[in-house]
Amino acid sequence: MTTIVRRIDWPGRLIDSVKEHMYAPFAWGSNDVVTFAADTIAYTNGFDFLSGVRGTYSTEDGCVDAFAAHGGLQAFMDARFERQQGHPFRGDLCLVKTSSLKIASVAVVFFPYAYAPHPVPLVRGAGRARRYLARYLVKDAEVVWRNPLPVPWGWGWGPWGFVPWWATPLDEHNPWPPRPS
Repeated sequence: MTTIVRRIDWPGRLIDSVKEHMYAPFAWGSNDVVTFAADTIAYTNGFDFLSGVRGTYSTEDGCVDAFAAHGGLQAFMDARFERQQGHPFRGDLCLVKTSSLKIASVAVVFFPYAYAPHPVPLVRGAGRARRYLARYLVKDAEVVWRNPLPVPWGWGWGPWGFVPWWATPLDEHNPWPPRPS
């Protein structure tokens, strides 16, 4: 299991990711039942848990076969994330069954709901935008996986030695504090 932690600015990134995918058409391999969650985690954590499978399928049967090679979608997710015991938090992931698909969806939690793309537009009507994210109740989820939160206290190793958590670099693209030249 890979150790990952959300970025400090993850709440805004989570909302931005959901807004970006809200009206994006459903497409196997690019905006489907698993890639939406993977894109959201990559944007909030900087870790793409789908890196070994991304781009290997373009149909529903291809998606089922791609995860069958890893023991199924649930086994694939269990190998990458710790299961959440108790109350799920915003940004966690959950497995929800959909009656219209052969494979379950990995949804992103915005408690008490979880969101995942759906192949049928959910809002129809003249002059209304088509929305492709389905809303599920988290209490109906089969499994919930924990998306680790950043530790908002304590000290750690930074570029200049042992420093408070807020002075350690967030990542290579947004280092803080700035490194001396």
